[in-house]
Amino acid sequence: MMTSQPMPGLVLAAPNSGSGKTTLTAGLLTAFRRRGHVVAPFKAGPDYLDPLLHGAAAGRPSWNLDGWFMDDAGLRDAWVRGGAGANLGLVEGVMGLFDGADPVSFQGSTADLARRLGLPVVLVVDAQNVAGSVAATVLGHATLWPDLQLKGVLFNRVGSEGHYRLLAEAVHAHTDVRPLGFVPPDARWHLPERHLGLHRPHDLPDLEDRLGALADQLEATVDLVAMAKLATRPAPGSPAPITSQTGGDLPVALAQDEAFSFVYADTLDRLSALGVRWVPFSPLRDPLPEGVAGVYLPGGYPELHAEALSLNRAFLDALRERIHTGLPCYAECGGYMILADSLEDAEGRAHPMAGLIPGRVRMTSRLQQFGYKQLRLERDCLLGPAGSEGRGHEFHHSTWEGSLESPAYEATPLRGEGRLEGHAAGNCMASYVHLHFAANPAWAEHWMARMRVWRG
Repeated sequence: MMTSQPMPGLVLAAPNSGSGKTTLTAGLLTAFRRRGHVVAPFKAGPDYLDPLLHGAAAGRPSWNLDGWFMDDAGLRDAWVRGGAGANLGLVEGVMGLFDGADPVSFQGSTADLARRLGLPVVLVVDAQNVAGSVAATVLGHATLWPDLQLKGVLFNRVGSEGHYRLLAEAVHAHTDVRPLGFVPPDARWHLPERHLGLHRPHDLPDLEDRLGALADQLEATVDLVAMAKLATRPAPGSPAPITSQTGGDLPVALAQDEAFSFVYADTLDRLSALGVRWVPFSPLRDPLPEGVAGVYLPGGYPELHAEALSLNRAFLDALRERIHTGLPCYAECGGYMILADSLEDAEGRAHPMAGLIPGRVRMTSRLQQFGYKQLRLERDCLLGPAGSEGRGHEFHHSTWEGSLESPAYEATPLRGEGRLEGHAAGNCMASYVHLHFAANPAWAEHWMARMRVWRG
């Protein structure tokens, strides 16, 4: 239940992607944690990689807040559950402040999220090639929605203290937004990227040193005290109710390692409330756990570990055989890919996979699908009855080559034509689509019911 005094927080946004807000969010989490705050990290939108970085910096899971997936009650619920035990919430925005599912209503944008929760915004501006003109950028973002609380601005990639003074003077003269400080460009805290986004924390053995160096810089050139004082408690309201069962009596195998890590904190928490007891294992090294009522294969980077996955025949063969006998299996994106006959990596090498679904997966050099999808179930399946509607998100560099003998969804982008997607047969549900069960709570409950029936 929502308490009368929920945790205060603020939103870190930017005019556009590439402004450095992800790196600065991780640095701020580190710096505030040093100062004794218990900081709860959040990510606007459906991203998986940024929350992994947040978690490493904050020492606790990062929760996604998505204004397209969630209604107001769902947003408040995630704020409360994700912020349990914390005294400050820090939300990293997605893309530009007003970029979202709709360019007119701004639904699903960081601004939409901040306004619906009633949280103040600090704007991160890449200032490496600008001086006085920055006032127009800040003024426009502050006044486009008059009831949006854009309270502060943080300048990134600033060349010198003199450069910062020019920026601060311009903002002071032409806006009511408070300059909070600056960060210079420095390779010491640069975080490398790969396809789909930043490297995962365990791929960066020197991550602690990088974030420590950035936190040192933030202590020196950013007014962290003033920034923390901007935080306010979210707008009052009731959280969304979640059906809860006592005790985790339903053991479910959860793929969790370097190859499979794209899973929402909300999903793990929500299904635990429905009675799941997670049984983590590594498809790269372990056999499929015995005695489970189902298996969840989330997304990740199986293509980077295709050879090791292919060599773990004990796991792949058992997975195929047990799904054939009815073990409920839900697989998203990377999990879907390993159910194919083979996975061809970026170098063109084909690796045998589970062979449960006829077809092969081939990696490409560019995004094949990206964005929100309206979903309609094509048949009665693990998640619900035929015709049931939901929402999801897709982003992947691979293509599925082969006929879709038993498609799971008709997946329709927000603009454009729908297409058949995935595989649904018996108790196996697999596709490229990622689900957030705050948008599809009935599907989560149907999945749990299927596992209980199978186990019984």
